[in-house]
Amino acid sequence: MNPKLLSQLKALYREGFPEDNETAVEWFFSRMKDENIAYRIENGKIISAGYIIEKPAMLFGKKTILPFLTALATRKEYRGQGKIKLILDELFSRLRGRGHNFCALYPFNHEYYKRFGFCDVSFCADKTIGGGEVFKETLYSEPTEKLLSELVRLETAFRKGFDNYLIFGKEEITAKFREFALDGVPLRAYSDESGIFAYCFAHNNKIYHYATSDVDKFSKCEQLKGHTYYDFRRTVRPFVQGYILHPSAEIIKSQKNLFVEKY
Repeated sequence: MNPKLLSQLKALYREGFPEDNETAVEWFFSRMKDENIAYRIENGKIISAGYIIEKPAMLFGKKTILPFLTALATRKEYRGQGKIKLILDELFSRLRGRGHNFCALYPFNHEYYKRFGFCDVSFCADKTIGGGEVFKETLYSEPTEKLLSELVRLETAFRKGFDNYLIFGKEEITAKFREFALDGVPLRAYSDESGIFAYCFAHNNKIYHYATSDVDKFSKCEQLKGHTYYDFRRTVRPFVQGYILHPSAEIIKSQKNLFVEKY
């Protein structure tokens, strides 16, 4: 991409997401393909932008690629003028051209995106670790092949019971390692005499990603007492929203929980 345009995209990203540090910004753009970036230029500068991240998923018994829209942002002086709809329309058009029926996003406000046709498709509840049992805790800052195999096993066990979910294989878990390492957050693994039964990335008393083969044990882990996490077995509030790109995808609307990421 043209260095000047890339510089403007990074500046817009920083304005829209000031909580991300500079390392996180550089990491985001290092993984972004040009064909997955949409932006609008007015008066010689980029005033709004949006991005596509493609994630492997299992939907209705079929392995597929589920596109997520992310980092949608508009410069402050142009907000409230419908600029983001132009970005959404461009992204929708690209995804239809690639044969996708559906896309998703993590909304900052679930009501806001409904005006553009998004609907709630994934639900969860906030839960807090109660503690009570001390298990062996091991911290990892780098993934090894043996560890990754164990974590994939946990992800597979955790997905049982869900018809639709994002897939976390070795590549996806390694990406999580890299992402959380930007903030100095290690992977935490918990085990007993039978081996590793849970892992997570946790920071400031919040668990951002986890998988476990035994939810009951996980909820009693003393080292994580007081940490909150998303419980996807309960459907108290919306989590992810989706947009139907093609009429053949109408079946999606009838699903209570379209998929579970375990994010």
